[in-house]
Amino acid sequence: MRYSDLLVELGRRLRAAGVAAGPVQVRTLVEAVALLDPFDQAAVRTASRAACCTSPDQIRVHDQVFDSFFGLVEPPPRSQDSLEIAAPAPGPSDSGETGEEQQVPVAAASRAEHLRRRDLAEATATERDEVLRLIDSLTVRPPTRTSARRRPAPRGRVDRRRTIRQLQRTGGEVSRLRYRTRVHRSRPVVVLVDVSGSMRSWVDVGLRFARRVVRVLPEAEAFTAGTRLARVTEALRAPTTERLWQEFTAEVPDFAGGTRLGDAIAALLGDWGRRGPLRGSVVIVFSDGWEHGDAAQLGRQMRRLGRTVHRIVWINPRSGQSGWRPETAGMRMALPAVDVLVSGHTVDDLQRAADLIGADNRAVVTPGSPADRGGPSSAGSVEPRRRADA
Repeated sequence: MRYSDLLVELGRRLRAAGVAAGPVQVRTLVEAVALLDPFDQAAVRTASRAACCTSPDQIRVHDQVFDSFFGLVEPPPRSQDSLEIAAPAPGPSDSGETGEEQQVPVAAASRAEHLRRRDLAEATATERDEVLRLIDSLTVRPPTRTSARRRPAPRGRVDRRRTIRQLQRTGGEVSRLRYRTRVHRSRPVVVLVDVSGSMRSWVDVGLRFARRVVRVLPEAEAFTAGTRLARVTEALRAPTTERLWQEFTAEVPDFAGGTRLGDAIAALLGDWGRRGPLRGSVVIVFSDGWEHGDAAQLGRQMRRLGRTVHRIVWINPRSGQSGWRPETAGMRMALPAVDVLVSGHTVDDLQRAADLIGADNRAVVTPGSPADRGGPSSAGSVEPRRRADA
């Protein structure tokens, strides 16, 4: 059973119990839950309350139906293209008359938390499949930028022109001031996945992360870099896994070949950098930094990329290893242009990278220099830096 069908059945039971969960409310609930963590039962309960309850009296009835429904129903089968629930057991309930919260252990949720911190390099084949499905539920928020244009608003700076026109219409009597504020627009996002031989065991993770980004953000673009650059946005947006890999194979014939990141970034800048989606964007690079070409070329192109885009986040799945240091020539040349280096060996690390996509645009995350790694950290520090906002 698909998760959307499960919510439709929940709405039917809520209506039978007297809760106003009509088709419009159920559709709102499906859309809201699609943006949440499917393993967070408390968040799903809150979304269901907000979508279906129209009065405080309905909340207790809603919670009783919700707990009964998810306590009896069998969990739906996992699917690559549909959101899935974490477990059939209910979360904490606040509907009891004694006022004490009942803590119900949820084994599936505990396993999900374990898998989110599981090192993919040590995961079994079964665990890796489950982790890849967890990547499909990452929270990705769109980045925004402040435009030079302004629009009318209830507060902000005084709009002198509109205020003066209002004075002319009222004969000079001040009724109320008019305000305006700047318009916020979406910022492009570009994901570059290294598909060379050194990344063979991590390509599925990188592509799954890129797939999540391009499916959530309509303006996002995805590319692969091996011996050449290839655009795979449409392939990653394909509705089925079979079509995904078919289009991927057709688009990237140099899979598991050599690494020429410098040339790939140069091609990206040449084809998409001037007036394309690259300018002023947030760029995510998923690579271990092994460069078979000229490392100095990679350094030059990374500096060009830094001057063109708003923020560069580099995900290196090998940087999570104990004692890791950026000793490869390619990684050393690329790091000065990177805003933050993220260790992408767990789902939690990938979520941190996803959080950096929609981070506050008034400041960028700049890398620190912890002694145990000899390079930028996942946390980093925040300080202002001027970037390309065009």
